[in-house]
Amino acid sequence: MKRVEFFTYLSKPQYQVYADDSRFILLIAGRRFGKTFLSAYKMRQWAKKPNSLFGYVAPSYRMAKGIFWAILLSIIPQSMIEACEKSSLIIKLINNAEIRLFGAQNYDSIRGLGFDGVIIDETKDVPREAWYEVIRPALSDRNGKALVIGTPRGRSDLLFDIFSSEQFKKYHFRTIDGGWVPQEEIEQAKRELDERTFKQEYEAEFVDETGMVYYAFSDENLTEYGPQKNLPIFLTWDFNVGERPMSCILLQEKDGKVYAFKEFVYFNSNTHYTAEAVGEYLRKEKFKGEIWVTGDYTGNAMKSSATKSDYEVILQTLRGFGFSPKLKIRPVKSIKNRVALLNGLFCNTLGERRLFVDKQKCKRLIDDLRRVVWREDGVSLDDRNPERTHPSDALSYYAYNFSKSVIVDVI
Repeated sequence: MKRVEFFTYLSKPQYQVYADDSRFILLIAGRRFGKTFLSAYKMRQWAKKPNSLFGYVAPSYRMAKGIFWAILLSIIPQSMIEACEKSSLIIKLINNAEIRLFGAQNYDSIRGLGFDGVIIDETKDVPREAWYEVIRPALSDRNGKALVIGTPRGRSDLLFDIFSSEQFKKYHFRTIDGGWVPQEEIEQAKRELDERTFKQEYEAEFVDETGMVYYAFSDENLTEYGPQKNLPIFLTWDFNVGERPMSCILLQEKDGKVYAFKEFVYFNSNTHYTAEAVGEYLRKEKFKGEIWVTGDYTGNAMKSSATKSDYEVILQTLRGFGFSPKLKIRPVKSIKNRVALLNGLFCNTLGERRLFVDKQKCKRLIDDLRRVVWREDGVSLDDRNPERTHPSDALSYYAYNFSKSVIVDVI
C-alpha cells in the first residue's frame, strides 16, 4: 500500500488538544489551522486501547474518504495495522481496535454501534440529529469520548449548540495560532475579505449572519463612472427566464479599483436577446479593449431544449458584432465564497473600498444589493421574491472568477 506523507509533528496549540484527556472536547479554530491532521493524531492516540471501536464523522462520506482516509493511514504506523478495508473505510488494528469513517448525511448507518470515541469534523455542516439522536447515545454504554471540531458559520447550527454546552472542554484558536499559515497570507486575507468574514474564517469567531447579505455595500460605494474605450471590459452574467430577470453587469478595472458602470436586467428575456443588447451597446460606444465574459458556471452546460450553452450563445453573438470575447468561469464551491469575496471588494477588513457602482446607470443592481437577505438558515439567499438576488449574483460571479484567491475549506 502506497503511503502519503503529511505533517510529522504538531504545533503547540494542536498539542494542547492532543494531550487533553477530557471526555468531551470542542475545538473552534480558523481555517488552515490543521484541524484534520490533529484529528488523525488524536485517533491514533485513542486507538492504542485494545478491543475498542472509534469513529470519524465528516459531513459526507465523500469528504471522509477524500480528506481523512489518506491522512489517517499516513499517521498510523504500518506495524499497528492488521487490515484496511478501503471500500468500507475501516481500519483494523493488531490490538483488535477498529476505526470506521462515516458521512453524517447518512447518519443512520451509525445507529446500533457503541463507540469508545468519535471525532466530528466540519461540525457546522453536520445535522443536529446526527449528534443528538445517534452519536451521543452511541457513546453512553462505553463512556466514550468525543472531539468536536469546526470553523464557525453563524449561530444556527450544531457547532454553536455544542459551543453553548457546558459539557465540553473548549479550545479556541485563530488561523495564525496554528503555525502553518504565514503572517503575509493573513494580511492578504484581510485585503481580500470583509471584516465579518475574516473574523469568522480566520479568527474563528461566531458571527451573527442573519439579515443583509451585502452589508459591506454602502453609499460610499456609489459613484459616476465614464468607461474608458481602450480598457478591458468584463461582462458578468446571471442566467434566468420568465419573471426572474436575465442579468448582465458591465465592469472595468482602473487604477486598482473596479467600476460597475452599466446593467442589462431584462424580465421575460433570454440569453440571445440580452447578448444582442450588450453587443449593440459595445459597438455604439466604440469599445476597443479586451472583452471578458464571466458569470454563473452553470451557463456552460447545454440545455436540453437548446443546441448551444448560454456562453456559446453570448460568445457567438458578440463575435457577430466584430468583437473577440474571452471566457473565464469556474465552478462555485458555495454561495458563501462568492458573497464573501464581493463584500471584500465593497469594504475589506482594512477598511479599503475597491468596487464602485454607477448610481445613475446601475439602479436595479443597487436596489438588489440593498435588499438581498439570507434565508432563516443563514446559508441560502432569500430568492422567494423572483426579482431579488439576480443582478447582485451576476456581480458576485465577477468577484469570484477574477479573485486572485478563493476561500476554501482546508485541513
